Amino acid sequence: MKKRTHTQQSLQPRSSSSNDNRQLGRASSHGKQQNRQDTRPINDRNYQISCITAINQYSQSHGFSGALLSHKTLPSMKEVKELISFLIHQLDPAWGELGKMEDDVPFIFRAYGYPFQINKSALYAAGSPHSWPALLAALSWLVQLLNYKDTIQHPEGASWLAMDPGFEFVEQSYQCFLRGDDAAVEALEREFIMRLEEERAENAQKTAAAEAQVKELEARIEDLKTGPSAIETLEMNKSVLANDKPKFHNIVNNFSSKKEALERGLAERKQEFEAKISEIERLTKENEVLKQQVESQHVNMRDYEKMSRECHAIELDIQAAETARNEWEEKAWDIEVSASKKLKELEAAVDRYNQEIIRLKLGSSFEFKLNSRGMTPTEILGVDFKSTIKPGIISCTEDSEHIYREKWEESISLKQQLHEKSLEQERKQKVNTAILGKIKKLEARYNAIRKGMEDYLSSKVDECERLSAEVENNEQVMKKKETEADACLKNARSELEEITKHYDEEIQVYSSELLQVVDRIAKHKEYMESTISTVKTAVDETTQKINHMYSNRRHKS
Repeated sequence: MKKRTHTQQSLQPRSSSSNDNRQLGRASSHGKQQNRQDTRPINDRNYQISCITAINQYSQSHGFSGALLSHKTLPSMKEVKELISFLIHQLDPAWGELGKMEDDVPFIFRAYGYPFQINKSALYAAGSPHSWPALLAALSWLVQLLNYKDTIQHPEGASWLAMDPGFEFVEQSYQCFLRGDDAAVEALEREFIMRLEEERAENAQKTAAAEAQVKELEARIEDLKTGPSAIETLEMNKSVLANDKPKFHNIVNNFSSKKEALERGLAERKQEFEAKISEIERLTKENEVLKQQVESQHVNMRDYEKMSRECHAIELDIQAAETARNEWEEKAWDIEVSASKKLKELEAAVDRYNQEIIRLKLGSSFEFKLNSRGMTPTEILGVDFKSTIKPGIISCTEDSEHIYREKWEESISLKQQLHEKSLEQERKQKVNTAILGKIKKLEARYNAIRKGMEDYLSSKVDECERLSAEVENNEQVMKKKETEADACLKNARSELEEITKHYDEEIQVYSSELLQVVDRIAKHKEYMESTISTVKTAVDETTQKINHMYSNRRHKS
């Protein structure tokens, strides 16, 4: 009873205690604690590991000399008692020795405002599998309370509170509330709400910009998915160039043949030029001979007039011949120009024809190979039209007619099906008109429900924003816990290696002891068998003696 009195006195608010201890001890003044349903996943393995990690980190950082909790094995009653005593001394240094756990621990947790009931029956076997999860959750709550106490006691640890505008608003508002200045409280609330609205508008702008950027990136990704890739574009260009390659070779071959023809024509023109030069030399010599003859002749007036008339007639003949030659040269030039144009048109037509042949897959025997030096149509086109092209065209025409007849029959059947479908469609339209009436009624009902849902959603949007802020805070906490879990995992791996090594050594020792026990059992079995056989022989002998004595007595009597 003295110990319990000291417990109650140490947990009550004192004038010499710090402000935080008074606040933490305040929960005991509210009367009896109500039983609540614990919604924490206390039986979840991951939750238990996170609680053990937090407790071990706090214990190590505050100089706990006892055994730390393990993820693999359950603690003993002594270890649990040492850990609870250490945590209570951290919370209240004036606390004395911990008495009976089933009496002191529920009172301590209830005094500090633990929201759940701790059964005394669970504390008789604190390290058992059925009572350990609830007690571990309570110890985790106590460690969180100690971390909060350390944070508010050290200014450098509570710097985040001073930087938080919400905490600043709560502090100022509470001070005004304590002073009874309601106007100042309302002014602070209006200012804080305006600040939150500005931050909300700024966040909405950032969100809209981010959504626009996301849409732009999604459109870009969709274009990259639907559009041709770089390899496909290069493959298309490659196929186009591969198709243009034979055309280019044909053009080169045509120009080569034209070049050869022009070279032959140039050689002929050179020969003609040399012949003209030789003829001019011959005519020059004849003119000199004629000049000499004329000079040697005696010419009178009549002969001179005759020669003048003859020269004039010759000049007229030369002019007429030159005019005729110019006309024929112009006609030849026009014919050559028109022939070159026709040849180009023919080449284009042949290219189109060959492309159609390739598209129709009729074979290379139907393709034209243009030869500009040919004299007959067969030589120019490179294929005999009557013997090769015309029979192929006739066979293609027959195939086309056969396909046309099949398609015509198919179109007749499709028309019948279309008529049946139209009748069915009329029937369905009648059904649809009836359904549309029902749909309109459902739409009116849907609009009413939708209006109600919009009102409901508008009320939930604010709650979602609040939850998003809580999620961000939880994410930061989870990141911190992940780092703690990594450190704990490293420690656990090192502990596992040590435990494995220790267990291997124990297994070796136990195996050697087991072999010795087996040998002893075998020897004892042999000894017992020999003893049993000796006893059996003695019993048999004694039985025989007793039977013999009994038979002798019967004979004597």
